[in-house]
Amino acid sequence: MSGAKLRSRLAQIEEQIASLQSHLTRLQADRQDIIDQLAVVVYPVLTLPHDVTAEIFLRYVHEDDDDLSSTCRPILIASVCALWREVALSNPCLWTRFDITNRSPGAWDHTVDLLRTFISRSGVLPLDLRISLPRSEVLDLVGKHFSRCRSLELEFAAQTSIPINTPVQVPHLTSLNFRGGSSESVTLPPLLDAPRLRELELQSISLLDWRNRLPWSQLTTLRLHQKPLAECLEMVLQTPNLEILELSHYADDMLDEPDESRQHQILARLHTLDFSNIYSYGIIPYLTLPALRDLSVIQPGTDCADILENLMERSQCSPTTLFLSTEDPNDLHRIASILAVLPTISSLKLDCDSMDDVSFEELLELLGSSICPALTSLTLRECTAELRLTSLVDMLQSNQRLTSFKLTVDKDTAVETDGVVYTADDDLEDAVDQLHQLCVAGLKVDIPSKNDWLKDAMNARMLDAPS
Repeated sequence: MSGAKLRSRLAQIEEQIASLQSHLTRLQADRQDIIDQLAVVVYPVLTLPHDVTAEIFLRYVHEDDDDLSSTCRPILIASVCALWREVALSNPCLWTRFDITNRSPGAWDHTVDLLRTFISRSGVLPLDLRISLPRSEVLDLVGKHFSRCRSLELEFAAQTSIPINTPVQVPHLTSLNFRGGSSESVTLPPLLDAPRLRELELQSISLLDWRNRLPWSQLTTLRLHQKPLAECLEMVLQTPNLEILELSHYADDMLDEPDESRQHQILARLHTLDFSNIYSYGIIPYLTLPALRDLSVIQPGTDCADILENLMERSQCSPTTLFLSTEDPNDLHRIASILAVLPTISSLKLDCDSMDDVSFEELLELLGSSICPALTSLTLRECTAELRLTSLVDMLQSNQRLTSFKLTVDKDTAVETDGVVYTADDDLEDAVDQLHQLCVAGLKVDIPSKNDWLKDAMNARMLDAPS
């Protein structure tokens, strides 16, 4: 074949190839269009406007859930598909909360890279950081971006300090939480200006020259753990605007008896007081709390009732909510003495772990007396003993103002207890009917029963309940 014919044939082949390539391009475009339409049918969420999708992502990321930290969620979202990744990366709000704690196993090895990623993707927005066992590289990053923090929670395992040596401005900071792994293990950074700081929690923290490090007078929430009681009192005296005070003090270092001529510290706004053990109550005689509303009494000492009675008289306050957990759950005399000096309590929660059947019966008799005349809500928590239905009904009928009763069973012993039981000596029919009448009258009852017999009995009577 001559050269001219070969060139002509080559031209024809190239023309056919170009035509086929053009046809293939059209087919590929049609194929992608069909895939997109099919995706809309199968995954209608992809048709939502980007701002709606971003709002859904934001609610998901900021949802409180112990099963999945807020750090994992935006990463998961950005890994689903190209569209979601585009939406996630274009919304800095999704990357402002960084949470690497003991709930995030395996993430600690990548903390530095993850934190750097979140900081860069959050733009200039305020940060919420929660980090356990931070390494020096992580602390360096925290120090560089400390001024952007809105809330900062750090848990340390060894002697360390925040790498901030000069005062800084932290205009967004509202909450600060430092926990050391051992006594005096962490030194606070100096703060120049934190106008929004309201909440402070310190545990095993070295407070060298702490008066100049924190704006104490503007705090409304203060939680102190494992500090010398005298130092706790000194801090409280610097916080006149406190609304919530929580002390958890485990060292047996007693304060001097307060001088009666000495002016008590008046915390006019404090409405919530939480003491976690027997050694924390030594601070109460130094305080006057006219607005006290919510009280948590854990491991009270033998003189706790007298201390609280003096506080009530001195402050002229009327607390309405009490959480009570005694060191010895079988010490009903101590429970009774505390309840007797708090007649205005309308909502009561009692920890009943380790309480045996006999003590439980005595507790119901106590609660059925007139010791809590204002009681409207009662919760018995972490019950390990079995509760006789007839005794329970008698107690509920004695508290005519009661509108809510809840019983929770200890999870570790739930397989061993039926919660509420009855014996052959009990008039079961009459007890269930009385409980039903209380419910019809407006009492909300939440009682677990492993065998569901009580629920079934109550449901049978609800058929006759008025609409």
